[in-house]
Amino acid sequence: MSKYEAVVDFFEASEQHEYANVKHNFIEEIDKGHGRLEIRHYWITENLTSLPDIEKWVGLKSIGMVERVCLIGEKEIVERRYFINSFAADARLFAKAVRGHWDVENRLHLYCLC
Repeated sequence: MSKYEAVVDFFEASEQHEYANVKHNFIEEIDKGHGRLEIRHYWITENLTSLPDIEKWVGLKSIGMVERVCLIGEKEIVERRYFINSFAADARLFAKAVRGHWDVENRLHLYCLC
């Protein structure tokens, strides 16, 4: 199983069980404008036990998933992206990093496994 598949599998399994017994952090953001409604859900966790070869992932502290739902009229588009991160599980910080509004001096690293 690849690293990408392991991260996707973790979040799919967690979602199926409604994140029961999975320590995680979550935030939702809603934006409306330009004729569309965007809802973004951010999940982040430090639970790395199901990932293969984590000792090779130097600095890995958390994994995250972003679900973006975009509503334009009657049309709904759903996208999911998965990330590995060098910072602790903080959904607000994760959302800020994903949206690109963080200061480079913070030295936060996230890598999209898209």
